[in-house]
Amino acid sequence: MSKAKAKETQALATNTDSMFGAFNPAELADYEVAPIVRRLEPGQAVRGILEGEGSPIEMEDPRSGETKSVRTWVIKAGNMRAAIMSGYQLDKELPSLVGKHVVIAMGEQAETRKGQRVNQYIIASK
Repeated sequence: MSKAKAKETQALATNTDSMFGAFNPAELADYEVAPIVRRLEPGQAVRGILEGEGSPIEMEDPRSGETKSVRTWVIKAGNMRAAIMSGYQLDKELPSLVGKHVVIAMGEQAETRKGQRVNQYIIASK
């Protein structure tokens, strides 16, 4: 690498140093924040404007070790966004609610005769 190119590379690296530093959540007050993926637990609810389907996430099945793609739904409240992991019931019921204020709560999990767990959701909108 030439001396001129090395000097240019060093200058670029120095310029990017100002982009990095300690994180303070209060800094985000004036920003739109990208969705943070969350998994609803039984008894939890999320409230906000349903923006629509989010980007899928990759998850590893601990039993089989296989990686699978899981759909998400994005809910916005103020400048914060949460992406919740989807399920069959959510994929069927949420598309018609995009743009509305929603409350999505996860009820108790039910077990089928074959031993599979089924998540039950309570979905309300206005």
